[in-house]
Amino acid sequence: MADFKVGDKVRNVNGEEGAIVFGPYDTRVFRESYLVRREDGTHFSRPAQRLTLVPPAPAFAVGDKVRYFGRDYTLAAGPFDPTDSPWWVVQREDGAHVTAGESEMTLVEGADAQHLVTVGGVEYDIRKRYRDCDGDVWHLAVIDGDVVGAIDRAPGRTGERLEWAARVYGPMIPVAD
Repeated sequence: MADFKVGDKVRNVNGEEGAIVFGPYDTRVFRESYLVRREDGTHFSRPAQRLTLVPPAPAFAVGDKVRYFGRDYTLAAGPFDPTDSPWWVVQREDGAHVTAGESEMTLVEGADAQHLVTVGGVEYDIRKRYRDCDGDVWHLAVIDGDVVGAIDRAPGRTGERLEWAARVYGPMIPVAD
């Protein structure tokens, strides 16, 4: 039996995402199915074996001060490989960079974490997802000092600059979690 509960964010094998609103229940064909609500308010039913939990949004952002195996670092880039075990590039006080697994990091309390960026006069929180005028959902990150976004995935080197995306596909509206 799957350990899904009402409110869990899930993804089906076709890539659709939503939140569980009811279940489990049996259908004529499948045991242990769940009713899932998409962000647009429509619903779909899927058996548990065709659903996976959506990983939570990153708890960190570039610029955060973190503790990793007893030492303090500044997050320089990431997250990378968010579907499995996310990792980040962190900077030591001497300026050297190393990689660090997200699961081994903790946020340093009282850090001046800067998650807000202003693009075209609009303030964005890079920890949030945004819906564009076509209904696509953008994920944001800071990579090499640029705020970039990508549709339906964490941005990497192939992301679009947020200035361009907001101009072409704006307005960007925060997606409620």
